[in-house]
Amino acid sequence: MKKTILALVFVLMVSTCVALPRVHYKQIEFKEKDISVPAARKETYAETTCDATIQTTTQAPAEEAYAVIVTQAPAGNTSSPKSYSYEPVEKAPNATPSGTFAVNGVNINIGDDISAVKAILGEPVNTIYVPIEYSEDEYDTPYEPVTNAEGETETTTEKPLARADDNAYGYDGFTIYTGDNKLVERVDVTDPNIETTKGIRPIGMSVFSLADSYGGPVAVEGDIYKFASGGNAYMYFDAPAGVVASWGIIKR
Repeated sequence: MKKTILALVFVLMVSTCVALPRVHYKQIEFKEKDISVPAARKETYAETTCDATIQTTTQAPAEEAYAVIVTQAPAGNTSSPKSYSYEPVEKAPNATPSGTFAVNGVNINIGDDISAVKAILGEPVNTIYVPIEYSEDEYDTPYEPVTNAEGETETTTEKPLARADDNAYGYDGFTIYTGDNKLVERVDVTDPNIETTKGIRPIGMSVFSLADSYGGPVAVEGDIYKFASGGNAYMYFDAPAGVVASWGIIKR
């Protein structure tokens, strides 16, 4: 009886061995272009049948190995890709934006009384004109001739297109603007030879190069770049197309 059972078991083992499929494994090497793979990352599986022991591995999956290859350069391999990281480096400005305009030894600040300024600079040498804006009704109304001091009546009937700005005081290379209270609200510099208080001549410079001197602007309004100068003033630069055309100080 025992022999019969042993014979049946032997026949069953042989038939099972023949029936089981043969499992094939091939050597896998991970390569990316000319990237060499470290030996530790090469995985080899032995071809086995049911009567052989399957070789196992504790190596990471292929996806992880690939990630290691492309992010870590194997020792002695100069053809592997390199990764770089960049950190922004802030360059400290070498000047402070100034809320003071200085010319010919005279300091002008926002809030100064224009009468005191004129006492030092003298009377303005240029008249600044501003356009006159008419409503449709005003424009259609016929212009009424006026009588001059001599009692003569003007004969023109054309409306004036501009008037003198009572709050603008033009000097050579710069203009001072006030409010109706006659306190300085803005100084606009147009002479390229006039320097800032730090000895910089901004006109003609790229507005972006000002960062080396004054840091970055705190506000940009169209072509106007404003730099905080402390107190009640901004230092500003008017830079159409990125090139400074005028500069000055302006009330906050």
